Amino acid sequence: MLSKRWYYCWTSRPNLIFDQFQGDKYMPLENYVKLDSWIELAVKLNVTEMGIHRPYILRPNSLPHVIYDAKKLKTLSLSKCKFEFDISTTHIRFCCLEALSLNHVHISDAQLQRVIERCPSIRTLNLYYCEGISKCHIFGLVHLQYLTASYCKLHSVIVEAPYLRCFIYNEYAELDNILPCQIAILDGYNTLQTLELTGASITDQQFRDIFCKFPNISELELARCYKLNNIEIHLIIRVEQSGKSHDSSSKFIGI
Repeated sequence: MLSKRWYYCWTSRPNLIFDQFQGDKYMPLENYVKLDSWIELAVKLNVTEMGIHRPYILRPNSLPHVIYDAKKLKTLSLSKCKFEFDISTTHIRFCCLEALSLNHVHISDAQLQRVIERCPSIRTLNLYYCEGISKCHIFGLVHLQYLTASYCKLHSVIVEAPYLRCFIYNEYAELDNILPCQIAILDGYNTLQTLELTGASITDQQFRDIFCKFPNISELELARCYKLNNIEIHLIIRVEQSGKSHDSSSKFIGI
């Protein structure tokens, strides 16, 4: 039962933050039907920030289709959710979305591509432990500045984003077990400043190609990139290799 004052806050505020919650940590299964209704209400109220996070021990829950009509949404963060829309019939209206974070989310390659295509204003894209995808291909996102792809078992990452500033890639890797993943950051306006690669199958030549195209990289972190033997670095401000930071302007580093 909600008081009149609380009901007014609930219906008029674009976002609500709950803190110091005490009670049952896990919601009964029957209440997920109510969750869909709450999401529908939030979309109707034109919320600008939305986060849906379910316990990791549960199976991914399907997203209600009404969420794809959130035209005013600027930030969307999802955990343990599942995309089940039909790419040929579902209209996605994320025209204002600037930040998208998917954590332990099930989504297909075609669905991810469609979502990305419908986010022309996106600046930040984070993918963590996503299932169902094998590639992340991004073209034409002129506002994209921050991209993270972590532990999604991708086979290829191809990015064409002229103003990209930060690219982070993480994957599990051992010396005799490296997941091959093609990483290609296409030419932009030399805005890339931060590059972090963990468990990447990148070679010496591929690394040199990246630095030739993006000479303004000032922060570099490499870990478990076992195919790298010798790399050349020009005018680097900060280098971090396997957790050790160095101020450097060296032209040659042996690994």
